[in-house]
Amino acid sequence: MLDTPEEREFDEIVHLAAFISDAPICLISLVDEARQWFKARVGLEARETPRDVAFCDYAIRSAEPLIVTDTLEDSRFRDNPLVTGEPKMRFYAGFPLEVVPGLRIGTLCVIDTRPRTLDIAQIQRLQMLTRQTCDQIRLRRSFFDLEDAAKERANVADGSRLAGLREMAGGLAHEVNNPLALILAKASLITQHATREKIDASFILEQSKVIAEIVVRIATLVKSLRVFAGIGGVRKSERVCLADCVQDALGFCRQKLADAGISLALSPELGDSFVEGDRILLSQVILNLLNNAHDSIRSLPEPKIRITAGRVGERIHFAVEDSGPPISPEIQRRLFEPFFTTKPTGSGTGLGLSISSGILSSHAGVLRYDEKAEHPRFILDMVGISSSAVAPN
Repeated sequence: MLDTPEEREFDEIVHLAAFISDAPICLISLVDEARQWFKARVGLEARETPRDVAFCDYAIRSAEPLIVTDTLEDSRFRDNPLVTGEPKMRFYAGFPLEVVPGLRIGTLCVIDTRPRTLDIAQIQRLQMLTRQTCDQIRLRRSFFDLEDAAKERANVADGSRLAGLREMAGGLAHEVNNPLALILAKASLITQHATREKIDASFILEQSKVIAEIVVRIATLVKSLRVFAGIGGVRKSERVCLADCVQDALGFCRQKLADAGISLALSPELGDSFVEGDRILLSQVILNLLNNAHDSIRSLPEPKIRITAGRVGERIHFAVEDSGPPISPEIQRRLFEPFFTTKPTGSGTGLGLSISSGILSSHAGVLRYDEKAEHPRFILDMVGISSSAVAPN
């Protein structure tokens, strides 16, 4: 986290903390052996200070907030150059960032140039923001760990063959950061509303409900990531609705498709399309097809993706079609070869379609390219079951 670029999520936290505390200075401060570095800041130009003058150094020694109502009355700080000189700190409240039990890496702190204190409500809200800051840091550490693991696997397979985990981690970061920003916005609305003389309980309940729904969505995504990244045969046989698999996959790429201006059409028959198999693996196949379509058509004037499903006898034909030009016969013949890719070097692993084909085979199905279609169209051909059927354990 040290020396990383500014990020909107952390910047919004310090601005909201400054608003809640009515303080001119707010920092997210991270410490190492010799310095404290500010991941986000408002009201202060400096990006770092030596650790030996850092109030944060004292704050991280305890799990409880460090609140100094008047620095000139505290023997630890009255001679500190940040008190005697700029920014002339007279009030400090530091909330430790404990990212794992017992490990405090910095603080969310608010600073004023006059002696003062915080009321109970302000302290509680700042503690909420502290927890959100820790969650953001943990999220990034998880992505870095995934990226490192993917790099190790990629080195075993000539540098870039198995980089799929990195791509998925980046996609998840994209999908999670936007709802986190919405949570901060909703929290800000609640905070502002709470300062009014007349509080509308229904408004607060409505905003809180939205926050709760977003948190559930994020928790579901994070919980699914490790399983979703796994490769293998059928691990859990159950009755699977392909519409649910589509929604699982869109959870990892919906925002990316929207950012590229790609319109998405879903067939109503999806809700009546049931197969027997592993929902996670089938969702992974669909995610791969959606990501491939995104990469293929994102630069087109009016990019479109259409997902359909229908019965052909006892089988389900599930299709993902995009608005790009058809694939040449030469490339069609190699689409499902391991390590074959048409993407620039370093942009694709060449394993997606090969693995997806293997997953369909393990489900007694076939993944094929529809050579008769006007646009690129991939079909999942599987045995269908009735919506009331129950898969064996």
